[in-house]
Formats: sequence, C-alpha cells, structure tokens
Amino acid sequence: MATKETTAADFEGEMAAIRKEIAALRDDLAATLRTGARSASNGAAQAGETVRQKADEIVEKGSEIASSLGRQIEERPLASVAVAFGAGFLLGKLLERRDAHGAPANGRQRG
Repeated sequence: MATKETTAADFEGEMAAIRKEIAALRDDLAATLRTGARSASNGAAQAGETVRQKADEIVEKGSEIASSLGRQIEERPLASVAVAFGAGFLLGKLLERRDAHGAPANGRQRG
C-alpha cells in the first residue's frame, strides 16, 4: 500500500514535470510570436516597397503624359485652345443643367 510520503513525492515529481512542460510551451510560444512578428514586419516592408515602386511608376507615367501633352499643345496651339474651350463649355452646360434641376451649384440652398 502506498504511503503518504510516496504519494507526496509522486505529486512533487509530477508537478515538476508539469512546470517543465509549461516552461517549454512558453518558450515555444514566444519563439512562434517572434517569428510571426518578423514575418509581419517583412511583409509590411515588402508591401511598402511595392507601393513606392507603383507610385514612382505613376509619377513617371504622369510626367510622360504631361510632356506629351505639352508637345501637342506646342505643335497645335489653335486645336488645343479649341479643345480646352469645348471641354469648358460642356462642363459649364453640365453644371448649369444640374443647377436647373434644384441641385445647388455652389453648395448653398436656393432661396
């Protein structure tokens, strides 16, 4: 028959084993969290770099379009003025029509 001392010793041994397992689990969890944090940081850095590259491409494309537009205006100034006038006229008519339907043209209520 088991004595009280044997049972207490067994209990202490089991408790020590459980403490070791908990410590190992804590270390594993900490390592996993560190790895996850590094992965997230790397992913964010890669996403930021991709955004910067796309922004640079957009700026470059915008500069090319602006240069092209400038050349076209220099080559055909009268046509450019006519196109600008036509676009302004159409925009004015659209805004005028919107105002005529009760929508405020300048953000104020009509009264």
